Amino acid sequence: MKDNPQQSGPDFCTHSIQYSVDKFKLLALEFLDKEENKEISPKMLPYEITFNE
Repeated sequence: MKDNPQQSGPDFCTHSIQYSVDKFKLLALEFLDKEENKEISPKMLPYEITFNE
């Protein structure tokens, strides 16, 4: 498995998921910032995402 750089074990997977979540948060914040749409509540966005280990 170590020959494949795409699969470096759980660490790689966790890091990848965390990066995606962080990026999504930034995009969501930018969208809310630009649109200033009061109808969209932050509660509608998955800010609190937890992964069971």
